[in-house]
Amino acid sequence: MNLRRFCRQNATAIQFAILFGILFYLIYQLKNIRINHQKKKFGNLSSGNSAGSSSRLEDKKHEGHLRREKNEEFMKEDNAYAAIEADESDERKGERRRLRTSFTGDLSLLQRIELSRDYILSNIKQDGSFIYQVNLNKSVRIPDDYNLLRHAGTIYSLATINEVLPSDEVKSAIVKTTTWLTHRVAPLRTSQDHVHAVWSKEPETKAGMAEAKLGGAGLSLVSFAKAYQIDPNVVSLETMTKVAEFIKFMQKPDGQFNSKWLQGVGLTDFNSLYYPGEACLGLVLFHQTSHNDQWFSIALKGLKHLAESREKESVSNVLPDHWALISSRELLNSALLTHADRDLLVRHAQKVSNKFISEQIVSAVQPQVRYSFDSTGGLSPACTRVEALLAIMHVLEPSKLPPKITKTVENAMKFILHYQETSGPFKGGFRRQSVPRKDSRHMEIRIDNVQHCVTAIIKYYQLAQKWANQTSVM
Repeated sequence: MNLRRFCRQNATAIQFAILFGILFYLIYQLKNIRINHQKKKFGNLSSGNSAGSSSRLEDKKHEGHLRREKNEEFMKEDNAYAAIEADESDERKGERRRLRTSFTGDLSLLQRIELSRDYILSNIKQDGSFIYQVNLNKSVRIPDDYNLLRHAGTIYSLATINEVLPSDEVKSAIVKTTTWLTHRVAPLRTSQDHVHAVWSKEPETKAGMAEAKLGGAGLSLVSFAKAYQIDPNVVSLETMTKVAEFIKFMQKPDGQFNSKWLQGVGLTDFNSLYYPGEACLGLVLFHQTSHNDQWFSIALKGLKHLAESREKESVSNVLPDHWALISSRELLNSALLTHADRDLLVRHAQKVSNKFISEQIVSAVQPQVRYSFDSTGGLSPACTRVEALLAIMHVLEPSKLPPKITKTVENAMKFILHYQETSGPFKGGFRRQSVPRKDSRHMEIRIDNVQHCVTAIIKYYQLAQKWANQTSVM
């Protein structure tokens, strides 16, 4: 009787106890099944290998072996960094004013820069253009392609290399490749001789078509300004002024820019995310050469439009505009900015920086994408984001830097350096992405991959030196 009364009074609790017991038993059985399945799987693999399955693996032996080596190296690097971070835990309260310069491997940052410098120099053709693209898989057909913007961007990277490793060879390369670029400068329309565009032609465009891109003018102006500092004879102030006039012509009254002009057609509806930032960078660097304040004003107007249009956007929705942050660095260094304009550009830079920080893949099933910024492990997306973050770290005081920005660029640098080619015929190059593709395009090395990666490494090196000097003075 007492047992019956107890069961009636505690029926619900007894039912739950029975259910939990059944659930625990099922979990235990599933775990045993999984363990047995793994044992069989590995047993079959080993027996299959001995029975002749090695013939199937032989087809991908080389690439698979390299991939395993890369992943094993990456895991070793993570363990090494974990030990270092444990020792530096006290320093990581707040944003540190010190960057790590010692990475796994035998090469220093300067040696890495030298490798990419030599790669770029060895890929300049006789006419001043670049060998645009190669592939680590030599059986892959290389398409007939070129891009004027990436040509100009590579000149910018050569000028950046010359800041840390100055040499006559690099200066000569800047002059030679800039001369090629000046041959693309021509009037927008015959009736407007004071407005000159930098024209993109075949194979970049359709047959018989020429395009005047805002970004092409912007990055060409960057290249012209850098080359002019080395040799004023390579490009005249008059030519640079006419290209700047094209950018001015493409700006709308509210500060927004049109992106493209087709020869014989006029303005198009095409809008580029990156062209405005590239145009503003070109104008502000030209201002430093010409000392004509109108170019600074046009650049500021363009960046203010970007900042104001993104003011109410959330971090998750703001566009990843790295060129806007790179040009913001140049503007924020100027005494011409008002306090209100400075605050606006700083808020914009902080928001876009937080966007980049949130995009970094910190934990991943695939080791090869860890610390990258997209699921393919793209090298250019990683390097452009690092360039932008470093631009802001160079110019903002510590209290205004977004949280985790130092850690983000350090981790990204681990990823970037890991995929630099350090031996072989393409030594110094950077592949397209870390995740393999069936068409082997992940193994292609395009000139802009190298351009962005080496610039990111240099900017990282320069900031590390700058912070180290400030710390030693303190």
